[in-house]
Formats: sequence, structure tokens, C-alpha cells
Amino acid sequence: MIISPRKGRALRLLRDSAIGLVLTAQLTVVVPAIFPDGRAEASGGDVTARVAVNVRSGPGTDHSRLGVLYPGESLSTRGTTSNGWIPVTWKGRSAWVASAYVTGGATRESGSSIGERGSAWTQVRLNARSFPSLSAGVQTILDKGARVSLTGQVSGRWSQIDLNGDTAWVATRYLGSSAPEGSTPASASTSVSAASVPETIGSRWGSTELNLWTAARGDRFVEVAPKGTEFKVTGTVSGGRAQVVWKGAVRWVTARHLTDSAPARSSAPSGGETCLASFYSDDSATASGEPFDQWAMKTAHKTLPLGTRLRVTNPANGRSVDVTVNDRGPYVAGRCLDLTTGAFKAIADTRQGVAKVSYEIIG
Repeated sequence: MIISPRKGRALRLLRDSAIGLVLTAQLTVVVPAIFPDGRAEASGGDVTARVAVNVRSGPGTDHSRLGVLYPGESLSTRGTTSNGWIPVTWKGRSAWVASAYVTGGATRESGSSIGERGSAWTQVRLNARSFPSLSAGVQTILDKGARVSLTGQVSGRWSQIDLNGDTAWVATRYLGSSAPEGSTPASASTSVSAASVPETIGSRWGSTELNLWTAARGDRFVEVAPKGTEFKVTGTVSGGRAQVVWKGAVRWVTARHLTDSAPARSSAPSGGETCLASFYSDDSATASGEPFDQWAMKTAHKTLPLGTRLRVTNPANGRSVDVTVNDRGPYVAGRCLDLTTGAFKAIADTRQGVAKVSYEIIG
């Protein structure tokens, strides 16, 4: 059969169109399969925890906790920070961590900008917050006329400042290029640590051992206060935590564990001792010659015979654990026991680092 040149061109066009449709259909099917979990999103690198920080299923404290990123541990990011939260990958799934507690990666707020670096002065008494939001915890309160050092990071109406080696955020509109009238200008050597603390309204006492947090929200705490500790309270309560003044600094404690009078202190068991216990993990042999097992119910003690059985009790929650002395230590003043991680977790939260305990010999 003879095909005219005109019909031949038409058939070629039809054939080319059909091939294009097939290729388009194939690409439509294949492309989504390449990045089914959003990995095509630009990554900002890794972030590293400065303190123990919760890893959550969504960008907020109302989302479930997937785990804890401990100081020095890192995660890969999936994008830039938004509203104080940075998206990360946690054990192969999407997660979020609070940007205030990590370093590295694209931790700067999306939509933020670069502002001026250098010094500025507070024009009023000013809250320094953990991230740029009124819902963020107050890290300290700056005196009127306090000089601050600007990092150059700006997010909306907030400016980031250097806070004794850490960072905080303050409302930009309350900063000026010079000290306000009626205030004493801070000298060049004055640091933010000289900022005053808020006024207090009285005392409350801890009904149990209490973590001292740096903000009303988050997992960043500085130390543990023993049961019966007296706190100066400011009257401010947020997120279930009460603002207190402790050793001249603003701290936060769980409000429901504060009482109007000092509770009776629990005494150590007969023949026992009360002190601080820490925990450790090591891959070397113990003083007894046993391989170290961080999940075994064991402990280190400086002088008790190896093989001695102890019952260790946390007076703050009443939990006890029986352990065997198989190693020597700890060699830190004020600490009597160095428990394995497993033994410590049985009576206290490992995020504390240390816990006040009592112990007695049981065998």
C-alpha cells in the first residue's frame, strides 16, 4: 500500500504523541515512588543536643514523646526551624526537637533575618526568653539599662542576645542604642549575669526532691534540690511549674510539690547512710573482675567488700533496688554509690544525673 507524504507526516505525529503520553504516564508513576517519605526536602545538616531534649512526634509539647536526645548526640534535620521547633529524622521517622536546646543545622527560625551585631541597652526591665515567643520560658529578667550583646539573629519582633555563653531572645522594641535616662549605664565588663531577679512574695518548701528547671517548659534542668528545700517564690506559675529564686537565679519547679511549710525529712534506715548516688556506663572490667554490664543490678563503692549486698532507696519516691558491690568508686565528693544505669533507672530518672538515696547492708 502506498502512503502519501501528507499521510506519512500525520502518522509520525500521531506516533510521537503516543510515545510522549506513555513517557508522561511512566514518569507520573515513578516520581512519587522515589521520595515517598519526603526525603526530597532540603536538609540543613545535623543538630546536636546541648542538654537532654525530648524528641516529639510533632512541633509542640502536646505531641507524644518518641525518645530523648542526650547531650552530644546528633540527628539529621529535614528542614529549617519554625516556631521554635526543628524537623529531624528519628529512627527512620519524622520527628521534631526544640531548637533552643540543640546546636548546628538550620536552627535559625524560618522567616528570621540577620540584624545588627554589637551592644544594645534595655529600656525597661525585660524578660529574656528561651525562644522568640511569649509562650517561651523566661531564662532571666534584665534590669532597665542592662547592656546586652546582640548575636545578629532576628525573628519577627525578637532579637537574639548572648546570655553568658548561651542565647536568649528579647523583644526588639525594648532595646535602644544607649542606656535610658535615669538608669546607671552598665560598664563594658558588666555581663547579663548581673541582671536582677524578680521580686518574691514569700517562701514555699519542696515536699519531695525537686528538679530545678531553667524555664517553664522543656527538659533543661541544672540540679536537684533535696526534699524540704526552701524556695523564694514569685507567684508566677506556667505549664504546671512555679517560678522560684534559687541561689540568686530564676528557676522553675513542679508547682504541685511545693507546700506552705517545711515537710518532715525522712531518716535513713537503721544502720544505713544517706548520700548522693550517680550512675555510670563503662566497657572495661570491674574491680571484681566481672565484665561491666550497665543493666545488671550492681554498684561501685569505695570501701565495702566486693560482693556486699545493699538495698538502695530513693526517699523522694519510696522506690528501692537491691544491688551487689562489684566495683570501686565513685571518687566525687559527696557521692557514696555509683550505680549501673539499670539500677539507677529503677529508682530515679537518669536525666537527673544524681539522686539523693539511703542504703543499708542486707547481705
